[in-house]
Amino acid sequence: MLKGCLRVNPHRQENTSQTKLAWLHQRNTILRSDDQTGDLQGKRWKGTKIVTRNDDEFVREVFAHDPEQMMAIMNIRRGAASLDTVNSFKNKRVYSPPFKRKFVDRCVLHLKAGNGGNGCMAFTRQKFKPEVPPDGGDGGRGGNIILKVAEQSANLDRLLRNFTAEDGRAGSKLKRAGKSGKDVIIEVPQGCTVREWNLKTSKPGIFLADLDSPDASVVICKGGKGGRGNQHFASGSNRSPRFREDGQPGERKVVEIELKTIADVGFVGWPNAGKSTLLSKLSNATPKIASYAFTTLSPQVGMMTEEGARFHDNISIADLPGIIEGASEDRGLGHRFLKHLDRTKVLCFVIDMAGTEERDPLQDFQILQRELKLYDPSLLNKIHIVIANKMDQPNFKENFMRFRKELNKNVPIVAVSGVDGSNMPFLRKTLLELVK
Repeated sequence: MLKGCLRVNPHRQENTSQTKLAWLHQRNTILRSDDQTGDLQGKRWKGTKIVTRNDDEFVREVFAHDPEQMMAIMNIRRGAASLDTVNSFKNKRVYSPPFKRKFVDRCVLHLKAGNGGNGCMAFTRQKFKPEVPPDGGDGGRGGNIILKVAEQSANLDRLLRNFTAEDGRAGSKLKRAGKSGKDVIIEVPQGCTVREWNLKTSKPGIFLADLDSPDASVVICKGGKGGRGNQHFASGSNRSPRFREDGQPGERKVVEIELKTIADVGFVGWPNAGKSTLLSKLSNATPKIASYAFTTLSPQVGMMTEEGARFHDNISIADLPGIIEGASEDRGLGHRFLKHLDRTKVLCFVIDMAGTEERDPLQDFQILQRELKLYDPSLLNKIHIVIANKMDQPNFKENFMRFRKELNKNVPIVAVSGVDGSNMPFLRKTLLELVK
């Protein structure tokens, strides 16, 4: 187990690119493989904490770009390095691969709005005023909990905790009202839906809000109203009321927040069909591209821009993880990412028309349609096209002719190659026409 090394807070923006080892000198940390607690080769290091780590692969990964540093650190950990070697590393900053945030598109939050402040019961005697009227002030309002769309937010990984708003302050004499509680504003990405969570059934219940616009905000939990002071209860028959109101409790809710990516076009296909390659060619996105299945583990969104076009004329494209047969039965990554297709205008079935994975392209298309129908039949009512990818491969032409013969003529089909970019301008034009 690595003790003491992970001292950088990964959620702070300025630390996301810092090393997991950080500054060896500033953090007073030296890597070592045994369980010593303060001595290094017979020398006592004041303020130095010896760290235990039994996994050399971590060090090899961090220092893969610099073999000399890797060997020196390994020697320090094993106690085989001289003190001069240790001193040479005290003022060096060591970098590791950047921190990767986990993609979270659903979370359950426990929310508690602030309670209202109590009213005050007071009778203040003042100079030159023979009467002592009731002058207790009202309590302050409890803080609300507000969900607000933030442009810089694209994930729900920062919301995995509970939120409690501030209570209102009690009123005081001389008719002074208590201070209202501070509102809690929770920033969420655009496209989130909010439902009340049923703790008994562990399922979402009443629909509360849909934050589908850039400036959307909603008060999810309303703070309690402050109690009235005794000044409000004075009457002709009771000029000195000796009672006041308590503040009302704030709302308490358990809600489910679900992110549905807002995109104009959605790519759906089997693993290794070339969806990520097409996204990188069409947009400014830089998804991970590799020759193995399930390279994409979370939705990737890119913006397709045209030269000379205005910003609102650009369209966004979402690449979803691959779907395989039996996804409705939780095979592969299951159906959970298909919810990101709910807001798309155009659905693109990306098919490996060359059959490089030794599958039948027509059967792949039929399985994709079946899985979408099992998830939500309304998805098939959207405008959809077929992108016949890998036209640069040998078996493409034969499979393409047979596929087009069997396919419904009302469904457009575009042949492209994501590797060499063949026919990409026509695909861009087609997508723009379908979206607009």
